[in-house]
Amino acid sequence: MNSKVVCIVVYLVFLLACSKDKDEIKPVITINSPVSLQQINGGDTIQISGTITDDQNIERVTVSLRDNQNTPVLARITKTPDKTGATTYNLNISYFFDDLQMTGGQYDFKITAYDGENTTIKYVPIRFKESEKFREGIFVIGNSGNFSSIYFLENNFNNNFYKSINGDFIGAAIDSYNQQLINVAKITGSISATGLENGNELWSVSVSGNPPTPVYTGFYYNEQNVYLGKRSGGVQGYDRNGNPNFSTGTNANYFMKSAFIHDEQYFVIEEQGIVTGTSGSISLSWLYSGDRIQQTAINSDVKGMYSSTASTIILLANDASLNAQVLFYDIPSGGISTSFNVSSLGKIDDCLEISNGIYLVASNGNLTLVNIHEFSKLGYLTGIVADRIWYDSLAGELYVANGSFLTIYDYSSRTLKGSYTHTEDIKEVLFWYNK
Repeated sequence: MNSKVVCIVVYLVFLLACSKDKDEIKPVITINSPVSLQQINGGDTIQISGTITDDQNIERVTVSLRDNQNTPVLARITKTPDKTGATTYNLNISYFFDDLQMTGGQYDFKITAYDGENTTIKYVPIRFKESEKFREGIFVIGNSGNFSSIYFLENNFNNNFYKSINGDFIGAAIDSYNQQLINVAKITGSISATGLENGNELWSVSVSGNPPTPVYTGFYYNEQNVYLGKRSGGVQGYDRNGNPNFSTGTNANYFMKSAFIHDEQYFVIEEQGIVTGTSGSISLSWLYSGDRIQQTAINSDVKGMYSSTASTIILLANDASLNAQVLFYDIPSGGISTSFNVSSLGKIDDCLEISNGIYLVASNGNLTLVNIHEFSKLGYLTGIVADRIWYDSLAGELYVANGSFLTIYDYSSRTLKGSYTHTEDIKEVLFWYNK
């Protein structure tokens, strides 16, 4: 036989043998639980059960949960059958919905079976109802200059000592997402995070100043990030682990007094001059780059900055004569207008936003609701001296501090619900939520 013919015959036999050995049959996945579009609640544990079969082998089975962007959430579980060459695998695993931050909606379980050559994927859609948000309690912080004294108020306002943190104080916040309390010193002490459940320090960054000159001049917390104005100029941000993650500048010889984030794209700063009597300014930087894009001079002491529309920021402030102002900052032009006269309120001691365009103002021993939509002022409570005020919209409660004395009101009925006396003047009241 011709050698070329022999080679061809051998080659064909080889191809036939390989074709015969190749596994072209994919695994078959049958899922019994959960059923399609089954409702699952936050905190639930469900059983994922079913059967995977193959004609030759089941090498690996994986289970993951995907959102509507096909992004994995929660845990990914991988199972490998004990026996090589197993042709049937009974899937039976417990799956925990233990992420309190997980939002409600439709998700898909993705079950994947691999036999060494072939992969089969099966999706099972579910409906998820997120965990209910509730308040764990309230933290009250005072500071003597040498340490912060932190007490925990239960929801019935019974108090318990929580912990002391060395150093002075410029601000604090609750990061409910990561369940930690952030406390920041301005001259000496630290930027620190405390685990809410056990009171242990999670991380800290030292603050070493030269008294009486502060290291930090302003504090702002938003979405797991702390933003601190520096006496030397500029703003430094820190993430939930205490890592620097944002910076932007200020004018030379100016520092950040207060700040807030508008429309998830602008970092807005109230700047104040180091030299007493120097006029201040409102400046805007891009949130994600820190690049300065706009600034406008202002001769008022800003007490609160709030978003009104995408193009308008509301400033509640005191003018040079210590009379209340409502200032409208127009982002496209950078201009500031004062079309709503509230000077009859006197000096603003503190203010907060109740809802878009409606603010509660503490001034002259009274609490007043200011409505910028209707250009109206409505007395809320009279004869109430307030250094600071806080509002818990979830519980519908208003907290009023006068020195070391804290009074709690039901916001809707304006009735007294409780009171508490701290060890020194109250600097901050923080609401702790489960998520």
